[in-house]
Amino acid sequence: MSFYKHSNTSSSSSSSSSDDDGETKAIYRGAAIVVSVYERQRKKRQPHWGGSMKSRQYIRCDRIGADNILKRDYFIEGCTYSDEKFLRRFHMQKSLFMRIHDAVLAHDLV
Repeated sequence: MSFYKHSNTSSSSSSSSSDDDGETKAIYRGAAIVVSVYERQRKKRQPHWGGSMKSRQYIRCDRIGADNILKRDYFIEGCTYSDEKFLRRFHMQKSLFMRIHDAVLAHDLV
């Protein structure tokens, strides 16, 4: 089957099949080129994930100090804030949080 030329002349079946094979190969080569160009363009549009992102800025903070303040404010004897304040800030009862905490610790030990 020819997409580029239509001839009304009859030719031998061997030359016709070789013409068809050549045209088929050309079509496949052209399709491969189109696909490779499309893939390159698609990869350019995709965001690159992984590594440091240029749009994000790392902010150094005292995580250990913040953890100590949180423990002092809510979890040690004579803590700064009451159980009601814990409920308002974390939207759960302190007893529920402690049960979750204990279950996580028990699971991690297994």
